[in-house]
Amino acid sequence: MNDLHQRVLIAVDGSIQSTHAALYAAKILNPEKTSFTLFLVENTVPETFWDNQSDGTEETNSVKLNGWWEENHIRYNRRMVEKVRSDLVKEGFPEESVEIKIRPRRVGIARDIIRESKKGYDLVVAGRIGHNIHTGSILGNCARKLIATITQIPLVVVGGNPNNTGVLIGFDGSDGAKKCVRKVKQLITHDVKKIKICYVSRSLNLMSGSFDPFQATLDSYHVMEQEHQVHHQSRMRPHLQKAETILRDAGFSRAGVESIILRSYLSRSEGLMDEAKKNGFDTVVVGRRGHSVVEDFLLGRVGDKLIQLGQDRAIWIVN
Repeated sequence: MNDLHQRVLIAVDGSIQSTHAALYAAKILNPEKTSFTLFLVENTVPETFWDNQSDGTEETNSVKLNGWWEENHIRYNRRMVEKVRSDLVKEGFPEESVEIKIRPRRVGIARDIIRESKKGYDLVVAGRIGHNIHTGSILGNCARKLIATITQIPLVVVGGNPNNTGVLIGFDGSDGAKKCVRKVKQLITHDVKKIKICYVSRSLNLMSGSFDPFQATLDSYHVMEQEHQVHHQSRMRPHLQKAETILRDAGFSRAGVESIILRSYLSRSEGLMDEAKKNGFDTVVVGRRGHSVVEDFLLGRVGDKLIQLGQDRAIWIVN
């Protein structure tokens, strides 16, 4: 798929969070370049129904339950999906660019979404948690499975009701970080007021682990830390400036695009989330893989922590 058109799969289930996820996508993505598929996987009966069907003797109750489920749950979810489609059209997307796909559950809700995501889409959007909002979990089982499995295209996990005023890009100069810049350029509307490209220069943290503080003076430690920070800033500055130029040349506000180097954080994810909270960035974009080989495992240390920390934000995981 080229830059002129992007197909976006939005997983919907009738919950408030999936509605917020769809409306967020409508506000942050470019209407001229985007078409949506609202994808609903239907459970024909409640999940727990199968726990009690051991010998097939409860046929009468099954008929009653199926009637109630059809009348209440399934029809409610379908009405909610139709309303979401209407809301997306009101946001400026042509009617022909917003379709609804409803499929009965086959192998599992998450696995059915994953299977659909492989049919030529460029982005998947899903809520952090669905109907089961009272479980105490900060991440639903479906979202967790999508994060672990959708690796062929970017995934957006939406928590709360984020706005589209600002985008924070986690950047470390890796191929994954450069893909983040390209995806923002391709997908995000120019109505976004501010984009900040953020590199977190972590502290050496020599005072932990195997380092013995009695073998060196604190003055030596501070000298090494300062040299470390200067080296990383000088190395990263040209890459950050190039990323700024790419976004400005794409049509984003020149004054709204900037970069920053955060110093002395022990955790890149905590540095990014701290910046997001302090300066009102509801969208955080990170690569699934960074420079470290360790970060190739499943999601990456930065992305995994951001998913945990960004409960009321939209976290983009770019592959």
